Amino acid sequence: MSTRTPPMPSEFADELSDRLLMIAREVIGENLEAMIVKGSAVKGDFIPYFSDFDVHLFLSDSVMRGPLTPAQSIVIRFQELFSSIDVEAFQVSQVQVMMISADRYPPDWIPALPGSYRLVHGDLPASLPMVTVEMVRTHAFEGLPKYEQWIDTLLARIVDKPDHQLADNVRLVGTLLKAALYEAAIVLGSPPLETWERSLNDILHEVEPQVLPERTASRYFDRARRWRDVCNHGAELRPMLADGLTALDALARISKNR
Repeated sequence: MSTRTPPMPSEFADELSDRLLMIAREVIGENLEAMIVKGSAVKGDFIPYFSDFDVHLFLSDSVMRGPLTPAQSIVIRFQELFSSIDVEAFQVSQVQVMMISADRYPPDWIPALPGSYRLVHGDLPASLPMVTVEMVRTHAFEGLPKYEQWIDTLLARIVDKPDHQLADNVRLVGTLLKAALYEAAIVLGSPPLETWERSLNDILHEVEPQVLPERTASRYFDRARRWRDVCNHGAELRPMLADGLTALDALARISKNR
């Protein structure tokens, strides 16, 4: 198995976590039940200036409009305080904050797997379902075809964008592509729970020979590792986008015949 690249530098991860928790406590108060940081910032495969910093805040249902929608007053005040953070100073592309009802966990979501997150505050809600092999396998088979809808959305979104607005969409393709590669490995027979513990390079080495012989996904992530240079030389964004969408399209189709 290939070696996973490091997680986010701890000094950045810790300071950014602390600042977000401070904001959450001020805005949400006693209705904040838990906070976790998840994804590459914790488990590895972190790409400086390209990767997200993913945070889940679990809130009392009394301050939620829906399972994923907090009250307007919380959103506006949180955004006001959050806007003072210089995200790039922490070597992340953006911070993704999800506010989730502690009592109504979305039924089509799989909770973060052990080892893929860090509990920053509180206790995980009892509403989180137990993750099973069949749950993860079903999610992979049902999730892959949905990327075709994302491709349609992205193609419609970028057609009229100038170069300086293209980078955000190119990076979004990578977020989708990474998840699709792991789901594809499961559909191709990799053990569901163990798959998500493997490195991205390991997944690429397994999936690409079977589905992506032209290594379009690897080419995409090779450019992602030079993200700041790619953004500064916009001509590379289009081939990167083409590789990412081509790979995503091929992965979206593999579960249909299995």
